[in-house]
Amino acid sequence: GTKNRLRPVLLTAATDAMGFLPMAISTGAGAEVQRPLATVVIGGLVTSTMLTMIALPLLYEIFYNVKRIQLFPLRVIRSKTFITLLLLLGIPAVSVFGQKTELTLNEAIDTALHNNKSIAAYMLKVDESKQLKKTAFAPGKTIFSYGSDQNNIAENGYPLKVWGVEQSFSFPTLYSAESVAKQIQVDIAEANLNNQKNTLSKNVAFAYFDYQCLLNKQELYQTLDSLYRVLLVNAEKRAEVGDVSRLEVMNIKAKKNQAAIHLDAIMLDVSNAYTQLKMLMNYENDFTVSHELVLLADMKEIPSSLPVFTLLKNESDYLNSLARIEKNRMLPEFSANYFLGSNQYQDSKYYQGFEIGVALPLFYGSSKAKINAAKLSASANELSAEHEIDLINNRLNKLINEKIKYKALLDNYTSSGEPLMNEIFETALKSYQLGEIDFYQFVSSYETAIQIQLEYIDDVLRYNKTISEIKYFSK
Repeated sequence: GTKNRLRPVLLTAATDAMGFLPMAISTGAGAEVQRPLATVVIGGLVTSTMLTMIALPLLYEIFYNVKRIQLFPLRVIRSKTFITLLLLLGIPAVSVFGQKTELTLNEAIDTALHNNKSIAAYMLKVDESKQLKKTAFAPGKTIFSYGSDQNNIAENGYPLKVWGVEQSFSFPTLYSAESVAKQIQVDIAEANLNNQKNTLSKNVAFAYFDYQCLLNKQELYQTLDSLYRVLLVNAEKRAEVGDVSRLEVMNIKAKKNQAAIHLDAIMLDVSNAYTQLKMLMNYENDFTVSHELVLLADMKEIPSSLPVFTLLKNESDYLNSLARIEKNRMLPEFSANYFLGSNQYQDSKYYQGFEIGVALPLFYGSSKAKINAAKLSASANELSAEHEIDLINNRLNKLINEKIKYKALLDNYTSSGEPLMNEIFETALKSYQLGEIDFYQFVSSYETAIQIQLEYIDDVLRYNKTISEIKYFSK
């Protein structure tokens, strides 16, 4: 079919062009009139042939067998393939960044957790608390002694020289209580680490989504800015021949300037968002992220294993363990002393002995006050923790409701907003092609479609941030 159509098109154009060729190269009388006329005719034939052979097949591929029109990135999607269409007039695509490493959200979070110095500091604190746990069993220092007493006379009539060793012990349950408290301190350090990881993960997720959505907005504003540039050029040319008024040209120029201002602002926002994300990850290499907006998995209920809940519980348990330690401090303490005496004189012997002692808290007023103070501190902390848990649950419930609200907006976009946007664009595009509306009316419709897309981007951002805050909720 192609050969049958190509032959008559080329023959028709070539025949007419060759017919005007003598006029184009004429040097005789009237050549100054014939040559420009022939040049215009031959140029028109060449242009029409290119339109017939190139433009029409492309337009056919674009506007027939269309499955749907996606506004962003602007493309006409057919049943099997798609052709990217930028502004109907062949405006080149703009690549914001070169070929760089593309990071997913999980990769960005993992990179931040691996490189962040604050996380490393919290990990060292966990190791510190594990080392301190080994100090739970800490008897007093062992005393080694040596002495001589003129009143302590051996059987040979000479004073004894006495070597001794003494050790004191607290009541065994005190060491057990200390061990429990130290283990809770380990749990608190680990909960603080996990809470800090959640905080960092949430901040990275927020920065990632900010950067991703700003990239999408930048592409939209670049498209709109390029569209106004083309519109302004066309309007100025038409104004020169009187087809449009200067007022229309000025209106288009104002629109173009406004779009350029928005684009400059959004490009600065993109740069700031990129810097923020890179700083949070402590990442030296350049990178980019996918422009595809993907919704995070829905969360039906509040997660019960959040580090903030574990942290609050551990802090309360620790204060209760301190109260138990103070109670055990009132229990008796024990001491044991072994000694050996002798001298270097004739008929000397070795004399062994030992002492066992018990220390009782006869004056326990201060110890009892410490116990009461520890109990009051634990009770106050429990009330404060309960209040904080109520506030957290209230905040999480609000986030769940916000998530439901944003999900409803996104579902509405999928069911009606996106089809309406595509219909607006498709109708405006076809109407412009058929000459039913002018280019300015097409741009006005295109702006409406872009506004719908911008609102969708904002809703995706809010939804994903809400899910991230629920998932990585931190104190």
